[in-house]
Amino acid sequence: EGEEIFIDYGPEWEDAWNQHVANWKPPSDVYADYTPISFMNNRAPLRTKSELVDNPYPENVMTACLYWELDDYLHHPDNYDGEFKFKEWEDEELLDTFSVPGHHFRVGSVKVLDETWWPCKVYREEERGFFSVRIFQKPSESNTRWTRRGIPRFVRSLPRKSIKFIHRMESSDQFMPGTFRHYVGMPDGLFPEAWRNLAHED
Repeated sequence: EGEEIFIDYGPEWEDAWNQHVANWKPPSDVYADYTPISFMNNRAPLRTKSELVDNPYPENVMTACLYWELDDYLHHPDNYDGEFKFKEWEDEELLDTFSVPGHHFRVGSVKVLDETWWPCKVYREEERGFFSVRIFQKPSESNTRWTRRGIPRFVRSLPRKSIKFIHRMESSDQFMPGTFRHYVGMPDGLFPEAWRNLAHED
């Protein structure tokens, strides 16, 4: 306990790193406003749909909500037959028709490994610390019934802890132009001869 391990990446790695530092320039274009997700989750407030019009998040940032399909709401709403043009509705009517209650989706209500975070957008704050959000189909999950029906899914009174900031797909810092990459060198004497299955035979 308390011991430190120092790893020598080798002279080639160090030379490449020093050259990278000397020549690095801040990103531009779509990465000009890149913001670390840790900063967003620690300090940034949530913005509602209307607030995002004039004050959008940085290009690399989106929101995700704790959500999973519940058997009781697989066919919700049962009385919607698709004849109504919900895209023309006001928010209140959308929420009244297509929302499921948010008390199901609380951090800690299921095991961490069972938590699933879906793309979402905050519509409004219902009361302090609770929000109405629209859930969007998660690309890695099978299409839900509401996706196949072509109707939206909202969650009402979702706790703030059940909403977080995440990177948009392929927008984290590892995808930025000029990101440093170099293999880690290992000296020949680091491993015993018996471990080297590519050693030349005499």
